[in-house]
Amino acid sequence: MNTTEERLADALDAAAETIRPGTLRPLTRAGGGARFRGKVWNTRLAPAAAAAAVLLAVGVAFLIPGLVGAHHGPTPAGPRPGSGPAGPASAPLPRYYAEVEGNISHGPRFVVVRSTGTGAVVAQVPNPVDARHKQLDAIDVTTRDDQRFYVLYSERGVTRNGDFMVYTFTLSPAGTVTRPAEVPGGVITGQYYLALDGGFAVAPDGTELAIATADPAAKGIPKALAEQIVLINTRTGARATWKGGLDRAGSLFNLENLSWTADSGALVYLAQWCPQGYSDQGSTGVGCITGFSSEQVRELSVSSGGGLLTSGPVLLRSSARIHYISAALINPDGTELTVLAVVGGTSLQVATIDIGTGKTQRVLYRLPANDTSEDQISEFHLVLDDTGQNVLLGANPAHGRISGGHLVSLPPKTWDGSPVSW
Repeated sequence: MNTTEERLADALDAAAETIRPGTLRPLTRAGGGARFRGKVWNTRLAPAAAAAAVLLAVGVAFLIPGLVGAHHGPTPAGPRPGSGPAGPASAPLPRYYAEVEGNISHGPRFVVVRSTGTGAVVAQVPNPVDARHKQLDAIDVTTRDDQRFYVLYSERGVTRNGDFMVYTFTLSPAGTVTRPAEVPGGVITGQYYLALDGGFAVAPDGTELAIATADPAAKGIPKALAEQIVLINTRTGARATWKGGLDRAGSLFNLENLSWTADSGALVYLAQWCPQGYSDQGSTGVGCITGFSSEQVRELSVSSGGGLLTSGPVLLRSSARIHYISAALINPDGTELTVLAVVGGTSLQVATIDIGTGKTQRVLYRLPANDTSEDQISEFHLVLDDTGQNVLLGANPAHGRISGGHLVSLPPKTWDGSPVSW
């Protein structure tokens, strides 16, 4: 981009800040109608998805030791053609990826660990038995290495004012797993079962777990929304909470996509707003017409010990150039964001953006037009490994890792609304 183009882009961004989200028209197809009608939050639970057969949990399962080369055996499926220029050479692939599989409507849902090289099941983790609840289902999984995993559970059948519970298990080199053990301070009350969580991520040093949840004290808003971030010390169970400060009159607010810097000192999240007149509300969540949504990527300092969600800086925001941010994750060194967004046009792409300048550094993958239909756009989920170079993308029909501008498919086949995790 030359100097004139940069000035034009900056001028457009500045002008965009003066526009109210409710006055914007959604992107349109050539034949009319919303180009991207997306579930800006709680994308995992569109009513059509509730009857689907597979749920892949949200989470960031970073695998550090025991990394392998590009392949450990045959690739489950070949690359999908053409999406964008290749970025720099990727770091070695993590050995495993972990997901939650099972029937979202009827359960059970449980954690499955698979080989990145072959897609084969390495381990299936039994759900814990808890005397306080009838039966638990896994809803999210995260890890900082290939040994200790953390799983977020909820009680099956409880739609309102239920509990989230955090358990941990370990995986041996032989593929055997310990039965999940409850994490101190890991019971979060007043949750909305069907909405799941807005994000679940363990710090790189393993000392803290971050969870985006509904605020039990909030009144008059759908409990399906995540409005607070809870930090749990994995050793002591002590908590810190960030909430409040980002409400906008006439808009619904939600936060998603929790990610950490490598020093475990900063936590980054995606804040999203949708004018109430341009949203769909139901028992399974809240949807937003993407052209009317507004997003910010924000940072929190863990050392602050809690407070308002506004206590940290804004790293990126939607604008005339970045029309829509579906997902955003911080790279370990804290200098770049990897985003799933509409940048500089109408195509949805996975790209890296420099935090200092706000400019696109690399386009890692451009989604084919037939994968970004109105009903599919919101159902994509983005995940980085601990190096920030290996990217997973989950949705229907896209489910796999990005490599050289292509998508290398990984099992199992997903359905609309299925996130995925390393």
